[in-house]
Amino acid sequence: MNLLKKTATWINLLFNKNLQQEIAVSSQDAQNNWLPNNDFPSPFYGVQVGTLSGTGFSTLYKLDVKDANKKDLKEGNWMDGDPTKKYHTDLGDGTVRTSSGGLAGALINRVINKNHSDLVKSSEGINEILDFLDISITPLSATSSTPESALIIMSPDAEVKFELEQESSSATGISVILSPTSKNYKINVNTIKDESTIIVAQFLPNDKTLWTEYKVEKGTYKGILKFNRSKIEEDILEWN
Repeated sequence: MNLLKKTATWINLLFNKNLQQEIAVSSQDAQNNWLPNNDFPSPFYGVQVGTLSGTGFSTLYKLDVKDANKKDLKEGNWMDGDPTKKYHTDLGDGTVRTSSGGLAGALINRVINKNHSDLVKSSEGINEILDFLDISITPLSATSSTPESALIIMSPDAEVKFELEQESSSATGISVILSPTSKNYKINVNTIKDESTIIVAQFLPNDKTLWTEYKVEKGTYKGILKFNRSKIEEDILEWN
């Protein structure tokens, strides 16, 4: 999903019924000031970038608003207008419009018929992500059970791999196990910089994600990821 104002198609969501005109985001009282002040232009500082967007689900794209009454204005409510009617389109994933999910200049802007959550949970979405990351894996079929969790170790400047795990899939800088069981997973790490970043990500049921970064010096390491489905912890990496 793309939320950067300078790269996304920016949509004026509010429509003032009294004036019969859209309310520009730049003139709204409530707005996210981070978006217009943080540029992320193509070619994205040399990083290969792709997007995955959904379509086919009712998604809010416009709100009719009327002027706030005196009481609301005094209390600071509905400063940009009091909503009176919602408009929806099927060109979205139920949360984000498809037109806002792409990124100009991205290597890939993929659109699939999935809702916002299933973009990263469905077999089709997972296949798209792994394909973009160039991770070789037997494609998940639409009828196969969708993985409810994943354990990932990755690094922008190191070779990382699960040791002796047939169910793992690897590419340069990333190794993945789908639907991991509770056990200790052995890993091998070979860093190529004086200081490298190793990232352990746990994608858990109920859309919960844990993300931990570790700094290590140049060298070859062995470690263990202590993954326990009944006792989830953020810091699960122990070096041998």
